[in-house]
Amino acid sequence: MMFDTYTIRELLLVALGDEELTILCFDHFRCVHQRFTDAVNRSQKIQMLVEHCDRHGQMERLLALIKTKNPYQYERFELRLSSRPPSSIPVMLPPNPFASIGEARNARCFVGRKTELRRLQMLLQAGSVILVGPMKIGLSSLLWQFIPLGRGACVGPIGCQELEDRDDLYEQMAEGLRVQGHTWRVIRQALKSREILLLVDDLDAGPARGITIDDLARLRAIASNNARFRMIAVSHQPLKEVFPHHGPDSPGYSFLQPCEIGPLTSDESRLLLSHPWVLGAPQFDEITFGQLLMLAGDHPFKLWRAAFHRYEAQADPSYDWLAAYRQDLEHLLA
Repeated sequence: MMFDTYTIRELLLVALGDEELTILCFDHFRCVHQRFTDAVNRSQKIQMLVEHCDRHGQMERLLALIKTKNPYQYERFELRLSSRPPSSIPVMLPPNPFASIGEARNARCFVGRKTELRRLQMLLQAGSVILVGPMKIGLSSLLWQFIPLGRGACVGPIGCQELEDRDDLYEQMAEGLRVQGHTWRVIRQALKSREILLLVDDLDAGPARGITIDDLARLRAIASNNARFRMIAVSHQPLKEVFPHHGPDSPGYSFLQPCEIGPLTSDESRLLLSHPWVLGAPQFDEITFGQLLMLAGDHPFKLWRAAFHRYEAQADPSYDWLAAYRQDLEHLLA
């Protein structure tokens, strides 16, 4: 009998937790268990187990064990386990809604975060803000949503990772302000007298480009003297770690109110997977929704990449989307 190894991996993802999977391998597939180390995650364990059973003709035994441990999930997958989908020939589907990588600059592709946007707008009434959160959690996408909301001139986003050096920062600020010359004196004069929203991405990369706490102190002075100046910055680390402060005065970053950004809510995750920005593309079914949420949680980037590869498998049933997803995470979240 031919078994659909892709579907069996999906079944294991939703049927057994990490501890249950480890115990099953210890009790019934000891040679697989011996390959487990602390560095091996659950998806990799599943891959090892399925490959072993496929290679040694033990798929029926594995499926019987899964059925015993989680009959409900087994029944949901049963009709798909023993064969490939009806056609293994690639089919034409609308373009993949999840094909883009990077921040959601297009507001149509930006879903959720209503609570965070409301909180940020409230904080901006009082002063400037620093968005803090882990890599790929959506900080840059959130930053881009404020471009059309600025009441005055919007400068940026200026990406610190893209800067050549400190002078490059001031050149980009001068360009955004449309002033001649990029010395601080020229820029300061423009910032002091106008309504400005300054957007700075990846501020934690600043020190490697020559940006210091003194540069932030200059912006703090502007904020103190111009009630119409606001700055929103992004950092993946707390600024006290990025710009250590040793002087008697207040640290240069003290004018930036920290705002922590975490995962999406469950409802926002489901909305993202529904790709409302491309209504003509086919929707995932409820089982696939559950698989993707189990696999990626509510992390927006992980969900986005999992959805991209799962959509590709709908167009080409032979596509090993789980392996491609794991490779993505190893490469893009290393």
